[in-house]
Amino acid sequence: MGGIMFITLTLHRLLGARPVKYGIRVGIMGLMLVLMMVIGFVLIPQVDAIQSAVGGPVAELPDQDPRRMEFNRLHGLSNILFSITAIGGLALCFWEARE
Repeated sequence: MGGIMFITLTLHRLLGARPVKYGIRVGIMGLMLVLMMVIGFVLIPQVDAIQSAVGGPVAELPDQDPRRMEFNRLHGLSNILFSITAIGGLALCFWEARE
């Protein structure tokens, strides 16, 4: 989707009126793409590895178990990065709707 958004915005720039703050929009899209790649290629494999090592629900581990603490940390970080990505997407949609 990030690629499609970039192509659409660039075509709009080349074929029509130049979008307001094109560079900022492309920067937001780039940040969103990087964050999603970090989530997909770094955090999720680590979470999956912990879940595989536990062999059952992570929630059943004691609160002080290092695997559960790491799982919770990774899950929280993933939620924060996803939220930033969603806010960026909403900002781009709002920006586009205003034009």
